[in-house]
Amino acid sequence: MVKTEEVRCPELPLVEDVATAADTVVGQTIARVCLLGASLETRATAERSLQVLAGQAVDTTRVREDLAILDGLGRYDEVAAYTMATERGLLLLYTVRERPRIAGFTLLGAEGFVELERLKPVAVNRPLDVRAVHELTRALRDRCLAAGHVQCQVEHVISPVASGAQVQVTVQAGPVSRIGALTFVGARPQALAGLRAAAELRPGGPLVRAQLAEARARVLLWYAMAGRLAAEVTLVEGPAAADGTVPLRFTVEEGRVYTLAGLHVTGSAAGEEARLLRDVVTLRVGAAYGRAAVAEDVARIKVDHESRGQQVWVTPRAVRDDARATIELSFEVARR
Repeated sequence: MVKTEEVRCPELPLVEDVATAADTVVGQTIARVCLLGASLETRATAERSLQVLAGQAVDTTRVREDLAILDGLGRYDEVAAYTMATERGLLLLYTVRERPRIAGFTLLGAEGFVELERLKPVAVNRPLDVRAVHELTRALRDRCLAAGHVQCQVEHVISPVASGAQVQVTVQAGPVSRIGALTFVGARPQALAGLRAAAELRPGGPLVRAQLAEARARVLLWYAMAGRLAAEVTLVEGPAAADGTVPLRFTVEEGRVYTLAGLHVTGSAAGEEARLLRDVVTLRVGAAYGRAAVAEDVARIKVDHESRGQQVWVTPRAVRDDARATIELSFEVARR
């Protein structure tokens, strides 16, 4: 019996004019599948994971699936597929660049900002995932900023060493910034006390950026409760002063006060609407619409029904007309 010599796999680096993309030979039969660039440690697992086998036809969909599988193993930074024509048949070549192991990890200046769970992907002896290092850097910076260190800087350095890679992450928090002057531009003078209370930002207190968006939302809610549904509010940080304080400026377009164009109560017994609107509901057609007043009237309607032994849900429905700055309001009553 004559023994046929096995088709041999090439070595890296590949010659560009010999290796071609897999999509140029779709349908041709594969003589051998080669995995290039993997170490002895990862090769067996990677080869067992591949779907495409020798003797099958080139199918670009399945080749792309194999590349996704190799990438999902978490051991390679780069994966690619090529084909190579030889005298003994077509080779399908999967090339990988293996991640080095983390030989050492150093974290400086992160006291109070780091969560231990965040350190697991960068533990010593794990394969280096650069994306995990970037994610840790971003997470530390977010925590640092949230704690009021608006000048916080977080940097990482990855250095190759004989046994893999050395990773160092450094946090330079800087001083805690504090709230300076708090101003409301465009607001009516009589609204300032209510706006300051709604914002819940105290001059001299720590400047926590995560709380600024919440403060703006509270100011918008304050306007909505007062019937100014079209109010617009922006919050801008000014430049930090020498003492570390940062002025905050709310720029406000208050808009018109929405008024009630109509009032209705639905779902109650026949003839009840007129009595409820007259004796229970305090809002009146033509008056300013305010969410606080609506909530109070919802509670009054529920109490009125409960006093007569009826358990009900009361849902306010508001139809808004921005052109006229009016609201058509209905209180929908439903038995429980």
